[in-house]
Amino acid sequence: MENKLPERELILPLSKLGIGGISSGLELGIEADLAIQDMLSSAWSLGIRYFDTSPSYGNGLGEIRTGSFLNGEHKDDYTISTKIGFRSDYDNRLSRTNKAARANPFSQKIGCYTALEIRRCIDRSLHRLGAEVIDIIFIEESEISRVNSDLSENFQYPHWEAAAELESIREEGIIKNWGISSGNINLILEYLKRYSPDYILLVSQYSLIDHVDALSRLFPICIAQNVNIIIGAPLNGGFLTGKPDYNYSSKGAPKGALERLKSIGRIAERYQVDLLTASLHFCAAPALVKAVICGARNAGQLREIVDCFSNRQIPMVFWEELKANGLIAEFAPIPQLDDVLERELFTNKKS
Repeated sequence: MENKLPERELILPLSKLGIGGISSGLELGIEADLAIQDMLSSAWSLGIRYFDTSPSYGNGLGEIRTGSFLNGEHKDDYTISTKIGFRSDYDNRLSRTNKAARANPFSQKIGCYTALEIRRCIDRSLHRLGAEVIDIIFIEESEISRVNSDLSENFQYPHWEAAAELESIREEGIIKNWGISSGNINLILEYLKRYSPDYILLVSQYSLIDHVDALSRLFPICIAQNVNIIIGAPLNGGFLTGKPDYNYSSKGAPKGALERLKSIGRIAERYQVDLLTASLHFCAAPALVKAVICGARNAGQLREIVDCFSNRQIPMVFWEELKANGLIAEFAPIPQLDDVLERELFTNKKS
C-alpha cells in the first residue's frame, strides 16, 4: 500500500454548502449592488459560511462585493476562497458583453504565471477583499481545463511555477491553503505528480451524470496524498435541472448523457425526488468532499438550493434503484439519511 504523505493543516470550509460568486460580478450600478448584498445576506442568514469568488468575476468586482459584505462579519465565522489564473473563454465573452466586466477599474488579466505575477495577483485580491489572509486560493485553469485531452508523459505545462510559488506563500502564512480549480482530470493528476495542493476544486467532473472517472482515477490519488475535494458545477452547468447546455457549452451533452438523465428522471419522479436535491446530496456524499459550491443569481434561487441541500430527504431505495439500473456507479458513495448525518450535511464540524 502506498504511504500517505504527512498531513498539512487543512482549512475546512465552515459550511459544506458554499456559494459561488460569479453572479456578484455580472452587473454595475446601485441596484445590482443592493441585489448582490441581499443575496449574500440571505446566504449568511441561511447558514452558508463558505464563499468562493475569483478576480475573473466581473474583472474583480465579484471580489470587491464579496469582501465588502464579509468585512461586516468576524473572520473566524466564515471561509473564503478566490483564484489566480487566465480568464476562460466564458470570462472573455463576459468582458465583451457585460458593462461591469468592461468598466471595472480593478480589471486584471494574468499574462504569465511567474512567481512575481502570482504574488501581485494575490496582493490585488487581498486589496479587493479587504483581507489580510486568504483561506484558500486556487489556480484557475483556462480552456484546457474544459477537455480531458490526453497529456503525454513529457508534458510541460507553463503553470508549474505557480504551484511551486503557492507552496512557498502557504508557508509564509499569506494564504492558508491552495489548490487547483479545473475540469480536466488528466491535468489535475499531472499537478499531483509534482506538488502537494490542499484542495482540488473539481469543476463539472463529479455529478449524477459524470462521476466514474473521478472516482476511479482521481479520488484514490487524492486520498493517498491527503488532498481534499470541493465540487464545483454539480449540475453540469444546469444540464441536470433542464438547461440544454452541458458544462456551459452549447455543443450539447456527450453521447448517452441525455438518455441517462431521462432514466434518472423517471425513477426520481416515481419516488417524488427532485433532481436538484438528488444532485446536491450525491455530490456531498463522499468523505473526501469537503464542500459543494453552487451559484445563485438571486436570494430566491439561493433559498431553493439551501432547502434542497439541508432539509429535503431522499429514500435509500432511490439510490439503490439507480445503482441496480447502472445509472450511477455501484461503488459511488451515496448519502446516509439518519437524522444525525442529515443535520451534519450542511455544516462542517470545526476541528
